[in-house]
Amino acid sequence: MGKKPLTKQQEKFLEMVKEDRPNAVGWFRKVYEGGKSRKNAMKMACLRCVWFNREAITQCGASECPLWGFRPYQDEGEKVQNANKTQTLKL
Repeated sequence: MGKKPLTKQQEKFLEMVKEDRPNAVGWFRKVYEGGKSRKNAMKMACLRCVWFNREAITQCGASECPLWGFRPYQDEGEKVQNANKTQTLKL
């Protein structure tokens, strides 16, 4: 499986990340190109949502977000609680 070409929006976002968080550019690029796991893609979605504020992810109250129960930086007890609350959707 080859690399996916980046969209103009993705390139623009990477430029913003490069200015503010240069160490994160490679991670986002790999996710965009399809070279990272779903878990890493979810982590990047959360980091993007709160602009790299890990504490905000830990304390996130947006339980309506489809990624909320899977967000990174939770303690183990909270992960178990959230896994029990999150239901699998069958489409």
